[in-house]
Amino acid sequence: MRHRLVMLLPLLIALSPPSAHAATPSDGLVSYWTFDDNTADSAWLYSANAGAAEDNLRHLGGPAQYVPGIVGRAIRLDRSYMTARFSADVKLGTSYTIEAWIKLSETASPRQRLVFHWGGDKGYHFGIRDRWVCLYHKQADGQEPHPEGGAVVDDRWQHVAAVADAKNKRLAVFLDGNVVAELPYDGTVADTASEPLGVGDSASGPDEDSRYRGAIDELAVWNVALSDETIRRHFEQPKARFGLVRRSFRQVVLDDGPLGYWPLDEMEGDTVKDLSGNGYTGKCLGGVTLGHPAGVSVPDGRAAATDGVDDCINVGDLDPLDGAKAISVEAWVRWIEPPDGFHGVAAALRKEAVFAFGTGWIGDNSASESQRKARFWIHTDNGWSHSDNGTTDIDDGRWHHMAGTYDGEYLRIYVDGIQESHRKVGRVALSSNANPLFIGSASGRGEFFPGAIDEAAVYDRALSATEVYEHYVFGSSE
Repeated sequence: MRHRLVMLLPLLIALSPPSAHAATPSDGLVSYWTFDDNTADSAWLYSANAGAAEDNLRHLGGPAQYVPGIVGRAIRLDRSYMTARFSADVKLGTSYTIEAWIKLSETASPRQRLVFHWGGDKGYHFGIRDRWVCLYHKQADGQEPHPEGGAVVDDRWQHVAAVADAKNKRLAVFLDGNVVAELPYDGTVADTASEPLGVGDSASGPDEDSRYRGAIDELAVWNVALSDETIRRHFEQPKARFGLVRRSFRQVVLDDGPLGYWPLDEMEGDTVKDLSGNGYTGKCLGGVTLGHPAGVSVPDGRAAATDGVDDCINVGDLDPLDGAKAISVEAWVRWIEPPDGFHGVAAALRKEAVFAFGTGWIGDNSASESQRKARFWIHTDNGWSHSDNGTTDIDDGRWHHMAGTYDGEYLRIYVDGIQESHRKVGRVALSSNANPLFIGSASGRGEFFPGAIDEAAVYDRALSATEVYEHYVFGSSE
C-alpha cells in the first residue's frame, strides 16, 4: 500500500513569499555533485560541511552527457549510470537527507533508481516508483518502511528529497519543497555492506528496467536530517546552492596549521607579514618588487618579484624546525627568464643547513647539469638528503604550485597538486641552527630565484597528498 500525506501546512508555505537569503546549513553535507561538466564530489570545497573529496562518481554504460541544468550544467543518464566507492561519507547512519533536482525523459520506466545502496545487507534506496517519489529504508530488524507520494512529470525540473530523522523516528519524501508522504520507523538502519554507491542504477546489479532516465543536477547527501523548512528553502532558491560558503584558499592553508605563512600581497614597503600568528615578519632585501600580479586569485592578492641577482626576503630563524622530524614547504612560483650567466640552484625557500626548496641539479652538483624542475633537500647530521627532481619544467612563464614534504621516511615533491617524485631517506631529524629562513635565496648571498613568488608557507609536519592537492585546487580556482 502506498502512503500519501496531503497537508495544509506545506500549501500555506507555498503561498508565502520566499525568504530573501538562504541560511547557512548545519554541518552535515558529506557529498555534493553539481555535475558542472564533471562527476566530482565537491562537498570538500565548501565550509559548513563534514565531507571530503572521497566520492567522485565513475560514469558507466556510455559517455557522459552534460545538458543545461537548474544551476549551471547537469548530467543526463539514458543508458548509462554512475558509481562511487562506498566510503564513510555515504555509509549513512540512522539520520540522513538525500536531495536532487531531476528532469525525467519521456521514456522514463515505472521503477527508477536514483540513489541506490540496497545490496548485501541493504540500506537505503531513493528513487521514483510509478512516478511517485519513494524512499526504501532498511531497519536493523529487517523491516523496510517506504513512504511514497507526489506526482513526478516528464520534461520539467523538479526538486526531490528524502529524509530519515532518527530523533523523531520519521521517514519523509518531498517533491518541490513539500512533504508528499511520511511514515514512522524505529530510528535504526541496517548495517550496510561495502557495495559501491549507485546513482541512476545499482552499482552491483544494474538493471535496464529500473535505470533512471533523465537529467540530474545538484545531488547532495547529508548525514543529518534537514528540516522541512530547509528543504523548502533549497527548492525555492536553487542558485543559492544550499547557502554554502566556498572555503577560501587562505582559510584552507591556515586550517592546516602553518608554522609560517607569507601571502606576499603587500603593495609597498620593505616588510611582509606572516599570517600564521607566529610573528615571522619578513624583511625585503636587494630590490624585491612588491605588488606583482599574483599567482592565486585571492581578493586583492599580489606577489613578490625577485630578479635572480640579489633580491630576497629574510624572515628570521624558525626555531621549531630545529631537530624537527617532519616538514613541509610550499609556494606558488613563476619563473621569469634570469639574467645572462644564471645557472645552478634557484631557491624559493631555504634555511641554510636545514632545508632547501626550489629548482635543482641533475645528478651531481654541476652547473652544467642544472635544470628548472622542482627539488627539495633536508639537512641532517648526515648532511644533505634530497628528493629526485620533479618532472615539470617550471620555466614556461606560468604560475605553478610547488610543495616539498618529509614525513619521517620519504621526501616528496608535488607540482600543481600532483606528486612527481619521492625518495626514501629513513627516520632522521633536521639539523638545528640559528640560520634565518630566506624566501627567494639560499642565504641572502646566492641561489637567487629569478621570477615571482606567492603564498609561501612552511609547516613543522608533513602535509598529506590530499592537503597539497587542496591547496593547489583552491589556489588555482578561487
